Amino acid sequence: MDRRTHTLRVRVTGDEHRAIQAAAQAAGLSVSEWLRRVGAELDPRIAALRELRGELGRQGGLLKLAIGGGRSVSELRDALAAHSRVVAAVDEALRDAR
Repeated sequence: MDRRTHTLRVRVTGDEHRAIQAAAQAAGLSVSEWLRRVGAELDPRIAALRELRGELGRQGGLLKLAIGGGRSVSELRDALAAHSRVVAAVDEALRDAR
């Protein structure tokens, strides 16, 4: 692993400083680690949202097949329930990311 030898200096307002500190604390990270992850898009919440977005796309395709392919009501109900669970997970992740 490379040794961290470079420093970034960023000017922020008092409100921005408090928000960054609060976000880092909520994520259980130091401010430095939180900024590295967010700056490199390695924040676990972003990864989770990307994964959920992909799942929504897959489920959307399955729902189209179910609706157009003469699937049973039971299969369609199961697909809709799975889709609703993913939508709820996305909503939760978005709330957590704020």
